[in-house]
Amino acid sequence: AANEFTIAATVSGFTTGTTYNLNGRKRGNLITLNFPTILTKTSNSIYMKFTDLPAQILPKSGTTFSTQFPVEDNGTFTIGVAVIDSTGIDFAPNFGTTVFADYGTKGLLQSSITYALYP
Repeated sequence: AANEFTIAATVSGFTTGTTYNLNGRKRGNLITLNFPTILTKTSNSIYMKFTDLPAQILPKSGTTFSTQFPVEDNGTFTIGVAVIDSTGIDFAPNFGTTVFADYGTKGLLQSSITYALYP
């Protein structure tokens, strides 16, 4: 049976504090995280990271999962990258550029990520 959940995650990298509600499902060792709404805010950092995520849905220390993810960087929408590890989820504007503009707007589009938790 799948366990469904909703998380109010803290997102860093914006001029104002940001909480984003994402939902997901855990089935065995598979996690699916759904990002149900668009997030776009004024950037004040080259980074964007989701923190305050429960350890039960994150890979163990030393394990990383990367996937494509739609993002906004300085008002431009592009296919970026999400990197999930034991500390949370880091986003970047693409695989070659690991940092966002620290001005303008940045954010996420609606999407989902599925990854495996390895023993």
